[in-house]
Amino acid sequence: MVTSDVATSDVLTVEALAVRTGISGEQAQELIDRLGNDRAAIEQAARNLKGKQRLGE
Repeated sequence: MVTSDVATSDVLTVEALAVRTGISGEQAQELIDRLGNDRAAIEQAARNLKGKQRLGE
């Protein structure tokens, strides 16, 4: 596995993404499932999602 790849079954990776970006674990898993192993795309999508949540608050 390349270090930039995300294992979809790695619960710690999902939770780390959620904590790092401020989204829920469920949202993090959905992004990983949808975007595959592209860590940069996942991180960007998570930040965008969090930004949209903040606008709605």
